[in-house]
Amino acid sequence: NNMEFYSFSIRNPQVKTMFIQNGTRGYFADIFEQLEARSSEEPIRVDYMLTFGKYVGAEYAKHLLGQIVPTGSFRNNLVPVQKQKVRNTLAFISQYRDTAGFDMGGVFYSFTEFWEQVDRLIIPFLMDYAKVRGLSFCIVPCTAHYKSPELIAKEKAYYNRIAGVECTFSDWEWHGSSYEVIDSTEVTVSIDTSMGLEAAARGSKSAIFSIRSTVLSLLHPPFLNFGWPGEY
Repeated sequence: NNMEFYSFSIRNPQVKTMFIQNGTRGYFADIFEQLEARSSEEPIRVDYMLTFGKYVGAEYAKHLLGQIVPTGSFRNNLVPVQKQKVRNTLAFISQYRDTAGFDMGGVFYSFTEFWEQVDRLIIPFLMDYAKVRGLSFCIVPCTAHYKSPELIAKEKAYYNRIAGVECTFSDWEWHGSSYEVIDSTEVTVSIDTSMGLEAAARGSKSAIFSIRSTVLSLLHPPFLNFGWPGEY
């Protein structure tokens, strides 16, 4: 996601470059906004672009020279799929962020507006659903936080506050732990996280509540819709 990287192949034709897409991409505050804002007179290139799929590859191709190679998620591909499911289990994939909010399209969205109002719709519903159906429910913490006990504690406190009770969270032992939880869970639920798409790619029954753009009151960015830039 570093713009300087895209000039390496132009300045050093003998050097081959490659990037690996490591998560879902958006527009505002993401790489495509930077690419569109650059001067069209500046040639840029990446020889091989390893992307989640052909649609996001086509989006890159609007701005970059080079060969698109749809690979799916590299991290997801590294962890073998575990076939054994635990019956009557339901898991929610967290996207918690330790931030006050961020600017998107010239509009500042607070943490409450962008993250919490959606979580407050979904988490209590899932917990009630699991209780009525006799399901075991857990939350898969955000993978970015596993190296920080302080952030994990904040994330757990956040969901406990939303739920009004102590929630159950999956444990982390290695980089593939969350994938193992997804594989063993009967149904996974997400909003617009990369891991939600990865769960579907792994063959898990998946519910994706792609509603974030709907509930944002000032802006309805299409890149928050499921599968952007593909239209599903």
